[in-house]
Amino acid sequence: MTPGRHRAAFAALVGAASLLAACGSSAAPPSAKAAASRHVAPSRIYPGPAGLLSAGAPQPNGVMWLLSGSGHVKALNELDLSSGKVLGAVPESSAAVSVGQSVSGVLAVGLATSSSGAVEIRNGSTGALLSTIPVGAPVRQVAFGSDGTTLYVLNGTATSASVAVVDSQTGKVEGSVGVSLSTVGIAPTPDQTGIWTLQDSGTVVEVPTAGTHVITQFTVGHSGTGLALSPGGTTLYVLKGRSYAPNVAVVDLATEQVRRVLPAPADCRAITVAPSGATLYDAVGTPSLGNVQAFSLGG
Repeated sequence: MTPGRHRAAFAALVGAASLLAACGSSAAPPSAKAAASRHVAPSRIYPGPAGLLSAGAPQPNGVMWLLSGSGHVKALNELDLSSGKVLGAVPESSAAVSVGQSVSGVLAVGLATSSSGAVEIRNGSTGALLSTIPVGAPVRQVAFGSDGTTLYVLNGTATSASVAVVDSQTGKVEGSVGVSLSTVGIAPTPDQTGIWTLQDSGTVVEVPTAGTHVITQFTVGHSGTGLALSPGGTTLYVLKGRSYAPNVAVVDLATEQVRRVLPAPADCRAITVAPSGATLYDAVGTPSLGNVQAFSLGG
């Protein structure tokens, strides 16, 4: 562990029976209940498409793009956070695994087949396909930088993994950053000089976008599945677990300490933060249900 930075983790469960029904399954053991932030409940639950897989960042106009489906049938769905309604669906490739949207409205979808990967660039208003950019391996996650155009694409095989740095305007792959084989999530820093990465073991590592040294690393527990960074880059949200006692560690990056813990619904697939930094959104999906749950980050 590098000096100057350390982090930790959290565990929790959604407390009410009605909420559990909305989320999907599973109960947590007493220890997980004790670690929860005192029955923190979502401020709102948005019904979504069944089979929800991924969610893009909420946009200033109150719209969030979702990726849903299974097998050969997948779609992009536009969720209006004001009305709580899904506005429509755009057919998507069966290879789609991740969706992301930039602060400038650019929409990106990561594709993964058994042996190849690519990124679709789509119109952020209509979802229409604009271009397709090949990357070196099947995509695991896509994430935009704060400049609104640079796209970071986590991709890998059974033997190697990296983050492709892509200019979404020109379609050019401008570089590649090596990461651990077990990396499951990424979040670029606001100045785009580094990338936070999460391994499935629960280890978080910050790597530079230029160079090979590790800036810092720490562990938040086990079963890492996703992460999100606050707009100012001061707080890291780490999703752990999937069907059994999932939870989110709220990590203060200045002190490298867990400031608090938040519950995560069973079958939570991804997390993202509102542009204001005031709300954390959890994307929940099973083959038979899907919803987006909002948790207040105030206080």
